Amino acid sequence: MVSQIALCGQQLKQNVWLGTARAFIIILEEHAVLSPIINCFLDSQYYAKGDLVAAAAYVCLEAASQGLGSCIIGLYDRKKICELLHIPVEKQFGSVIALGYPSNDIIRPKKRKAFEDIVRFV
Repeated sequence: MVSQIALCGQQLKQNVWLGTARAFIIILEEHAVLSPIINCFLDSQYYAKGDLVAAAAYVCLEAASQGLGSCIIGLYDRKKICELLHIPVEKQFGSVIALGYPSNDIIRPKKRKAFEDIVRFV
């Protein structure tokens, strides 16, 4: 099953390394059930995206604390993953996270924008 999910993330010849992943975690968005008092002020999914991102980040942090490598996958065949795992197609994916053992301790350099270019304090 893991190798089949890996293939779902190797579209357009991207993420070829996914074949070495040992496991995948799929974070799904569930529709929130809010109390009537809150529901009249907010859409029930108002905080869902932020919660999903936080959950994915904590999964990756916990994986690292246990010596595992992790990567949040952005390009994948959602319909095929739904079919493989018997997930209803209408479910929204929060994240697909690959987990495995790093082949070495080298962390590749990241090209990031400067903090000042992406954050503004008001």
